[in-house]
Amino acid sequence: MVTIEKLKGNFASRAGKLYRASFEEWERIPFFALRARSASKEVDILAFCENGEFCGFACLTLNDKAAYVQYLAVEESMRGRGLGGEMLDALVNHYEGKSVALDIHAVCPGTDGSKLRAHHRKLYTEHEYKASGYGYRDGGVVYEILVHGEKLERTDYMKLINKLAFGLTQISVRKMDELK
Repeated sequence: MVTIEKLKGNFASRAGKLYRASFEEWERIPFFALRARSASKEVDILAFCENGEFCGFACLTLNDKAAYVQYLAVEESMRGRGLGGEMLDALVNHYEGKSVALDIHAVCPGTDGSKLRAHHRKLYTEHEYKASGYGYRDGGVVYEILVHGEKLERTDYMKLINKLAFGLTQISVRKMDELK
């Protein structure tokens, strides 16, 4: 069973390595900046453990209605064991009373990576994450926003997404049918 722990010491070091290994350079901000942002009440970085062993991390932006998963990753050596699903469930329990939203690469049949994207989407929907009807384009990639709990307004998603980058970028959230 996956538990959520504070990100400190060895967990912070492991999370930083996993972050750099799991996300393309253009998709991430420096890990030290994430850590600095997590000192505020608007950003959480959490370590996930199985039997006390680090197995993944999540970085989320927060407001009074929702927690938005900006980054979520499972240790490569531990993938395929259902830990990702357990992490998703743990987030819903951890942020009880709030919606938990995240984005995924939109599934575009017939394109490179479409099978993997469909697999990821299926994982989220099996854990009760539903299409919000919204998404955005960043770096030429279309992202779809999924949500567990109450759907939010378009502007709420936009504020949560843009919160992590100190307001330096402005992602424009739109209806999914406008992005394809």
